[in-house]
Amino acid sequence: MDMKGREVRNEALKNVLIFLWLGKIDAVVEYITQVSGNLGVFRRKAAFRALKSIFYRLKWRKS
Repeated sequence: MDMKGREVRNEALKNVLIFLWLGKIDAVVEYITQVSGNLGVFRRKAAFRALKSIFYRLKWRKS
């Protein structure tokens, strides 16, 4: 059974929060890059680009 867009988005957000809680910024960036093609998760490319740039900045601060 296919997941609805809301379910996909909620699952993606849950995974991002888990990675952030564990301090795995690299995993967050990789995960967001993988799910970015799914329109149920990110409807606007601009919103995705902004989120991706935030995580890249966090990655550089941590390393």
